[in-house]
Amino acid sequence: MAVSSEFAKTVQENNVLRIRIMLKDSLLVDKSFSMFSELLTYALAHGVEVWMTPEDPLEQAEKPWTLDLMNYELTALVNDFTKEHVNYVKQIIREIYKGEVPVRTPAPSPKPVPRPTQTISRPMSTSGMGSAPKTNDSSYDTILREITKINRILKMNKDVDGNRRWLTEDIEKIRKSARDIETACEIIQRRK
Repeated sequence: MAVSSEFAKTVQENNVLRIRIMLKDSLLVDKSFSMFSELLTYALAHGVEVWMTPEDPLEQAEKPWTLDLMNYELTALVNDFTKEHVNYVKQIIREIYKGEVPVRTPAPSPKPVPRPTQTISRPMSTSGMGSAPKTNDSSYDTILREITKINRILKMNKDVDGNRRWLTEDIEKIRKSARDIETACEIIQRRK
């Protein structure tokens, strides 16, 4: 797996909070944790210190671990990004998803969405070659991809009677997609 340009840019900007969030999100995307290891190695190799120093001993819940506990610990991880806490969260994820094959498979690419024929005029970059549209195109693609994921979840979360059922894992996937959309929008705004 190659490190995404979005992650590389975040590392270049030394945005430690965003790096921690992206690392945390990778734990659920790839339950073999190889993506996490690769992203972490990349960040550390580029001089970004993502680890926090433990202030208090980590309190660990007794088994059986639940999906709610996993979601709580994933959220808490951003503000307590220690090696011990990351290892604890990995153990919880392994326990919650045991039986699943922990191999990362490429996500199916969404069906191409036709681009609008009318474009919004944007100022050219100061470099003179107009590199901003390429970044905006990538961000635009991210927004479309995440919207497709959200729509797929919304379409599938009905019971046999047609009533909506909300699973915690679906809510987490929607939140992650929303964060990715927000990041893409911020990138687009910075390019204006």
